[in-house]
Amino acid sequence: MKNTFCALLLSIGAFLYAQDKNIAYLPECKNEAKPKSCTTDKVGAGIHKLITKEIRDSIRSTGLEYFSVSLVFIIDDQGKVITSETRFLSEIKVLKDPVIHYISALPEFTPKGTSEKERRDVYFLNKTYILTDDGQDYRSASPEELYTKKIKPQYLKLDQYPEYPGCEGISDANNMCISQKLKELYAAKFSIPRSAKSGQVRMMLTFVINEEGEVYIDEIKGGSDDFQKEARRIFRKIPNIKPGSISGIPIKVSFTLPIVVNVG
Repeated sequence: MKNTFCALLLSIGAFLYAQDKNIAYLPECKNEAKPKSCTTDKVGAGIHKLITKEIRDSIRSTGLEYFSVSLVFIIDDQGKVITSETRFLSEIKVLKDPVIHYISALPEFTPKGTSEKERRDVYFLNKTYILTDDGQDYRSASPEELYTKKIKPQYLKLDQYPEYPGCEGISDANNMCISQKLKELYAAKFSIPRSAKSGQVRMMLTFVINEEGEVYIDEIKGGSDDFQKEARRIFRKIPNIKPGSISGIPIKVSFTLPIVVNVG
């Protein structure tokens, strides 16, 4: 039996949740199970409203098959947006001023707990919109769709990307070094389940590197239970990674890792 792996990391942003004391969040999300995810969803919905039908029609008239909006903003220790630290990137330049204004006008957040060493908090929002099937409008695309359609949107980058042992000093804005290290780890350690039949198995792993550099799988799509169990076993062998950061603030980042296993 032979197995091969195709590993490619795609950042999907740092919108993940933690305990309330470790994050800043909108007060209306206080009682939600994931206050940070709730906050991101609400901010994202607000920005979506700024992309009016008129703007979308104007974009469509240029022939663009997709466009992206990438945003980073920072909350200070009092729960206020630090306007000077807000970053915006999009092919649609007309969106910049309304988006920045919208973020600056957000209500005060519930700040991180006073016991936290770093009381600032970072929010990422990365969205890509693709043409609908009838070509008459745009809709939000999932990371899995972007990978399948081979769309590589331009998103804002971290100031410091997570640093896998052995990748020190390497500029890894495209995550090539981490990707290669994970590919080597899986190729060397993955054991194909005995129950596997000949063919190709595809899995999409979503994994997290948190503020402390701990690595864990958040979700696996595809593959049988045996394949998913083996994928989780391999991830437990990954050492701590130096976390990524924005403006010197360590952040939790999630990635998708497509894996293709050829059996036979």
